[in-house]
Amino acid sequence: MRQLHHRIHRYSNIYLATAALLADGKYTYGINWSGGLHHAKQSEASGFCYINDCVLAILELLKTYQRVLYIDIDIHHGDGVEEAFYLTDRVMTCSFHKFKDYFPGTGHIDDVGKDSGSYHAVNFPLDEGLDDESFDMIFQPVISKIIENYRPEAILLQGGTDSLSGDRLGCFNLSVKGHGSAAAFLKKFNIPTLFFGGGGYTLRNVPRCWAYETSVVCGV
Repeated sequence: MRQLHHRIHRYSNIYLATAALLADGKYTYGINWSGGLHHAKQSEASGFCYINDCVLAILELLKTYQRVLYIDIDIHHGDGVEEAFYLTDRVMTCSFHKFKDYFPGTGHIDDVGKDSGSYHAVNFPLDEGLDDESFDMIFQPVISKIIENYRPEAILLQGGTDSLSGDRLGCFNLSVKGHGSAAAFLKKFNIPTLFFGGGGYTLRNVPRCWAYETSVVCGV
């Protein structure tokens, strides 16, 4: 138990430190590919996720910023993050995910938030086979409109690689370059952004994708 507590403490330092540096205004971008555990809830683990680092990082950002946008391109719905901020307008969540007969079974297009958070949850349910061209046609106009209307002061992108073609648990058809187009597009807005990891179950895809996206974020 002490070893587990120590591992959790060390792990939490990574994403909290990343978020804190971004909130201090010292950096425009932060990267934590080991993060992105978007299914964990306040009182339970779920879907390989035992601690929701996305939620904790956003809470850190909210100490400085009034409005934070969370974007999720993992093939699974970002249910834990949506649930955490479903009642507030200080965080807008936007998830692009496989829907119908697919874990975790949430993320209906009609789930839009509640109370102060009404219309601050955006869900874009998708069928299998999503490719690069279709993804760009969906992602770019939706995110552009959200940023235009919500005017976030900071962004967190959950970039799970299980939306890549050939993933063992996935059913989308994105290439590494197509997946990385989300990071490239967000850079155009020059808003402080955290880039987190997430799912990914075909080993050769995961490091290639995040290495490529690191190059996109760093501009090298």
